[in-house]
Amino acid sequence: MAKKADPKENMLRREQEQIERYREVERPRYKTYAKTLQGILSGICDECRIEGIVQARAKTVASFAGKMVRRRKRTDDALHTFTDLAGARVIVNTQAEVARIGKEIRAHFKIDEPNSQDVGERLKAAEFGYLSVHYIVQVDRPKILGTKVPLDQIEDRKAEIQVRTFAQHVWAAIGHDRVYKSEFRVPQRWLREYHRVAALLEEADVQFGRVIEGLDAYKLNYGAYLNKEQMADEIEKWSVIMRNEDDDDKRPGHALRIARIARAAADWPTVVDVLTPFAKDDKDYRDKPAIWLELGHALCHAHCGDADAETRKLGRRYLTQAGRPDEVDLAAPPCQDDPDTVRAEALAQLAWSHRHDVAEDELTRTLYRKAFHCDPSNPYHFTSYLEYEIHLRGDNISEIMAPAILAAIATCRAHADAGIELPWAYLTMGKLYLLLGRPYDSLAAYAKAVHLRLDKDTCLSEDAYQAAELSLKLLNPGRPLPREYEWARQLLLLGRASCASAKDHLAPLVRRKPPYREPVLIIAGGASAELEQEMRQYTPHLRSSLEGFEGTIISGGTRSGIPGIVGSIVASMRRKGNNGTTLIGYHPPHPPIHVSLDKRYDERIQVAEGDDFSPAEPLQCWIDLIAAGVDPANVRVLGVNGGNIAAFEYRLALALGATVGVIESSGRAVADLLPDVDWWDAKNLLWLPLDKDVIRAFVCQKPSTLTPAALDRAARAVHEAFVADKLSERSAPSVQPWPSLRDDFKESNRGQVAFAEEVLRSVGYAVRKATPGADVPHPRFTDAEIEKMARLEHGRFVVERLGQGWRFGPHKDEANKVSPFLVPWADLSDNVREYDREAVRNYPNILAEARREIHRIRKGR
Repeated sequence: MAKKADPKENMLRREQEQIERYREVERPRYKTYAKTLQGILSGICDECRIEGIVQARAKTVASFAGKMVRRRKRTDDALHTFTDLAGARVIVNTQAEVARIGKEIRAHFKIDEPNSQDVGERLKAAEFGYLSVHYIVQVDRPKILGTKVPLDQIEDRKAEIQVRTFAQHVWAAIGHDRVYKSEFRVPQRWLREYHRVAALLEEADVQFGRVIEGLDAYKLNYGAYLNKEQMADEIEKWSVIMRNEDDDDKRPGHALRIARIARAAADWPTVVDVLTPFAKDDKDYRDKPAIWLELGHALCHAHCGDADAETRKLGRRYLTQAGRPDEVDLAAPPCQDDPDTVRAEALAQLAWSHRHDVAEDELTRTLYRKAFHCDPSNPYHFTSYLEYEIHLRGDNISEIMAPAILAAIATCRAHADAGIELPWAYLTMGKLYLLLGRPYDSLAAYAKAVHLRLDKDTCLSEDAYQAAELSLKLLNPGRPLPREYEWARQLLLLGRASCASAKDHLAPLVRRKPPYREPVLIIAGGASAELEQEMRQYTPHLRSSLEGFEGTIISGGTRSGIPGIVGSIVASMRRKGNNGTTLIGYHPPHPPIHVSLDKRYDERIQVAEGDDFSPAEPLQCWIDLIAAGVDPANVRVLGVNGGNIAAFEYRLALALGATVGVIESSGRAVADLLPDVDWWDAKNLLWLPLDKDVIRAFVCQKPSTLTPAALDRAARAVHEAFVADKLSERSAPSVQPWPSLRDDFKESNRGQVAFAEEVLRSVGYAVRKATPGADVPHPRFTDAEIEKMARLEHGRFVVERLGQGWRFGPHKDEANKVSPFLVPWADLSDNVREYDREAVRNYPNILAEARREIHRIRKGR
C-alpha cells in the first residue's frame, strides 16, 4: 500500500521549486527590470529638476523565501502574486516633490491602481509615521525618457516604486521595520515612544517642506529683492556662465534666470534679447512654457501703451502658447492638488495685457478666471478674478466671499513674512482689506508696499502703481471712489511722487502752496479729550525739546491732547521772542462739535471732505509737503501715544522716507508698532526713551555750518581724543586709526561736532570763525553748564546710534551694534556720564581745529 502524501511536505516542495525558479529564471529578469527602473526614475528626477536619490534592486533569494513563508496563508503562487520582486525607491526633500514625482510616474508607467496606495491614507487620526506613496507599475513602451526598456525580458511583470521624503526615509530605515515587522510584540512603553518620535518626524517633514517651498519661491523671484547695482552684477555673472556653458540643455535655464532678474528691473530689452533665441528654436525644453511666459510678459509690458504694436501682439502669442486658454475646462474641478503655476501666470499676464481696453473686459475676466482655475490657491489670481467679477456685475460680492478673501489675505501675509511676492503681497492685501471694510489695515498694507523702496535704490514700478490705482476704480464701477478708496489712491500717488518726477499727479490735490520753512517737524499723538491728563505728562519733555526749534511744526490743530500742548508751547516760545516757527494744523471741513480748533496755530488747513478727523489729514499734509518740494528724508516725525489715525500717520511717514521717532513707553499706537512685523525694525524708525534731552536731540537736528573739510578736521580731533583715553581697548572697532575707522564711527564723530553748536546754544554760547592768525580763546564753562551740555550730548549719542541701527542690550557689542548706554541720562552710571562731560569740555579744542571759536551770546541778540 502506497504511503499517503504529507501535505506539509508537498507545500515545502512547491515552495522550494518556486525559490529555485526565482533564483535561476526570474531574478535575472527582475535585476534587468530594476536597472531599467533606475534609469527611468533618474530621468524623471532630471525632468522635474529635483535632486532626489534613486535606489533600485531585485529582491534577494533569501528575502523572497522569507516573504513567501510569511505569506503562505495568503497565496501559494508567490512568483505570480508578489508585486515587489523588482523595487525602486525615490527619496526627495518635500511632500510637494513627492507629488510631482508621482505625477510623472503616472505619466510614464501603467499603474495597477487597486494595489497602489498612499500609505499615509491608512493611518488613523491619532497615528503618525510611515507615509510613503507606493505604486505598482508595469512598463509598456520600448523607450521611456531616454532609457531603453527590454520588453522581451520584462514582459508584463510588475514592480513596486516607493516615493518618500528624507524624513519619511529616516523613519522607515530606523523604526518602521522594528515595529511593524518585529518577530515579537512591541512593549507598550516603546510603542508610545515610537508614536511620539513619529509625530515629531512628521511635523519636521511638514516644516522642512514649508522652508524649502519658501526658499524656492524666493530664489525664483530673488531679482526683485536686489538693488540696481546688484541686479547688474547678477546679470553679468549669469551671462558669463551661459556663454561658457557646454551643456546645451542647461543654457535655457541660465537664460531664464537672467530674464527674471532683468524683469525685476523692468529691463524689458534684456529679457527679450536673452530669451528670444530659445523661444524660437524647435527644441522641446522643459522650461519652454516658462520662457514663453517671461518673453510674452516682457513684450507686452514694453509696449503696454500701444495695443496694436506688433511686438505686443507677439507677446500675446507667446503668452497664449504658455497658457493655452482654449484648453482650460472651467466645468472641470480646479487644479487644487496639482496647480499648473506657469500656465496660470501666463493666463494672468495675458489677462493683464487686455486690462486697459474696456471693450475686452469680458475677455479679461475669463482669462483671470482660467488663471484662478489652474492655480486656485494663488491669492493674486483669485483677487484679479474677484475684481473683475465685481466690476462687471456692478455690485459688491465681498460679503459672501469673506471667507475666501480672508484665506487669500492669510496667504499674502505668509508670502510677505517669507519675503516673497513683493510688493504684490502688500498691494493685494491692501485691496482685499478694502473689500472687507477695514480701511486702516488696507492703508497699512499699501504703505508697506511703498516703504519697500527704501530697502533698495529703486521704486515700485510705474506699472505697479497704475495697476493698483486701476483696481480701485474697477472695484467701484460707475461711481466716484468712496473716501476709503480715495485715501488709498492718494497714498499711491504719494508713493509715486516721493520717488519720481511724478509730482504733477499731486497738483489737483494741493491745499497749501506757500514754501515751507525748513526743517519740518511733524508731531503726532493722542488728541482725544479723554486722554488730556495722560498726555500732559509729556509737556515738560516737549517744551524742552521745542524751545530752540526754528522751522515748521505740523500737528493736529486742536486744543486737546498732544496738538493742544504743542500749540501752548509755541505760543509760549513766541512770548519769549522766538518767532522762527510756523505752526500748521489740518482739520476736516466740519469737525465734531466737541472738538475745538486751536487758534494759536498760524495756519489751519481744511481738507476736502469729512465730518471727523481721519487719514485724510495726514495724507493732505504729505501731499502739500511733497508738492512743495520738501524731501521726506529731511522731515522728522515725533510720535507720542495716539490712536488709529496716529498709527497710520507713523506708517505713512515711514513709507515715504521720513525719520520717525516714537516715545517707546507712550503706549497705544506706539505700543502697537512693536509687535508689527512689517514696521518695528524699519531703518527709519527710532524707539526713543522718555528723556527730554534725547527728544530734543531728535527734534533739533540741523546741518553743520562748517565746511566739509573743517568738519572732517574737527571730527578727526574728536576721534583722536577718544582713542587717547582708550589705550587698553586698541582692538575695539571704535578705537581704530581714522583711516581704518568704520564709516558709521566716522559719521558719529562728525555728528558730535555738527551738534556741538546746538549743545552750546542751550547754555547761551554760539560759534563763529576765529580771527585769522590769532590764538583761539577758550571759554570757561561752569559745572552746571557742563552738566546740561553733557545731558544733551548723551541725547545726541542715543539718537545717532538708534538711527544707525543700534539696539539696547545689557552688554556692549560693537560688531553687532548693541549698546547698554541707549538709555535716559538718569539710568547711566556716573562713570559713563563722565565720557559725555569730557566730550563737551573738549569742545573749544575740537572747534579750534576747524578755526572756530566759542563766544557768549549777548542777551537781546
